[in-house]
Amino acid sequence: MESAPLADDEEYMLWFSAEEEEHNDELVGRFERERVAAEYEQRIGGLLRRAHERTCSADPEATAMWKDGYDVLRLGDHYLVILLKPLMQPSAVSRLRRALGRF
Repeated sequence: MESAPLADDEEYMLWFSAEEEEHNDELVGRFERERVAAEYEQRIGGLLRRAHERTCSADPEATAMWKDGYDVLRLGDHYLVILLKPLMQPSAVSRLRRALGRF
């Protein structure tokens, strides 16, 4: 939606898992040579955050779908889990609101 296509190595790294026996060494090598991890994580994190906000504001059931997807991804050690983690963990504000709502 944002016309922000990913390069082959960027897309591959989203699904990268150190647990997998086989890796595409060419794409991993290119990623390590040509990308700065912090910049990549910031870019992808922003894309994910905006997609999360867009889908969850348009559909109340989307929040549960994002959480379900995240829970499945957490069964492995995909790089994408690291990038999704900030979106999927409740913020201090929402935890406080829930706690105060119980009183």
